[in-house]
Amino acid sequence: MKSSKSLSILLSVIVTTLTVVFIVSADNWTPPAGEPTANNTPAPIHVGGNAQSKSGGLIVGAGLSASQNALIVPTGNVLVGTINGQTAPNGGGGNVVANDFYITSIGKWVSQLSTNAPFSQGTQVFNETGTFTVPEGVYSVEVTAWGGGGGGLAACFEADRNSRDTGGSGGGGGAWAKKVIAVTPTVTYDVVVGGGGAGGIRGGSRGCATGGSGGKSSFGADLLVVKGGGAASYDGGPNNDILRGGAGGAATAGDGESLAGENGGDADGLPEGARGGSSPNGGAKTSRSTGVGSSGFTPGGGGGGGALTVLTAGYYNSVENADVPGYYNQEWVAPTYTYHVGGAGAKGKVIVTWGGAVAP
Repeated sequence: MKSSKSLSILLSVIVTTLTVVFIVSADNWTPPAGEPTANNTPAPIHVGGNAQSKSGGLIVGAGLSASQNALIVPTGNVLVGTINGQTAPNGGGGNVVANDFYITSIGKWVSQLSTNAPFSQGTQVFNETGTFTVPEGVYSVEVTAWGGGGGGLAACFEADRNSRDTGGSGGGGGAWAKKVIAVTPTVTYDVVVGGGGAGGIRGGSRGCATGGSGGKSSFGADLLVVKGGGAASYDGGPNNDILRGGAGGAATAGDGESLAGENGGDADGLPEGARGGSSPNGGAKTSRSTGVGSSGFTPGGGGGGGALTVLTAGYYNSVENADVPGYYNQEWVAPTYTYHVGGAGAKGKVIVTWGGAVAP
């Protein structure tokens, strides 16, 4: 009887000891870090806060989700059939390889955009007015444009005793602008290249003929409009002393970048023609002219003023008075000139570039 009781106590102690050992071992368990031994089944992925490592493949039949950092691949590739979502996968130093991608911003798969080049790239330069047809798969273009340059003023002269002679003033340069514009694939847009203003030829008995203003350049009627340079002008003052250079084309307000053209040079009473104004990022200003006004530099440069060449100076000639013998009258002999016409402004230009299918 006594020995039975002792045996019972011994068994209780053994069970209690084994229970404590099992609990302590469970608390201190860590996931396996190495490969399983031969013929053993790989360890399953368990729920828990500890990180687990697996060097072999991972097959998930019903999807894979995570609260953050859903899929991080520092090196190598991510191989998938399709990716449908708004956030692009981050492959770190590797690549993302897929049969197709769905672009949510335009509601299309990449395979639907083009069979040869899903993201078309190109540039089309317009030196003359024409049309631009948007390639398939292109939803935005960058348009750069210059307005036409203004024409220069013809030389001025006065054929009287108080003559004031001067070369003409210069035309203003066309404005410049650049803008990204949303477009629709396969749609055709009008492209207008502003013409250069004509140089002044002659205006009445004094010369001083004004030139023409530069034309505006545009894309798609009013999607982008760039102003041309102004013509050199003459105010008709009594001494030909207010000869203004043409105003540069004004910058365009709105989205994108825009710069005004440079004003043409004013006439300063010297026989040389004044310079034409430059166009930003385009045609340079002209030099002063000693003959026909310099034509503006393409694109958008203003024409220079025409120069004045004095052939013979004016002078007084003594003529005997027929009614009073022995007396002489002083008769004014007008000078003679060669006056030159103003230079024409340069025409504008439009450049259209495209490089992707995503709208701006």
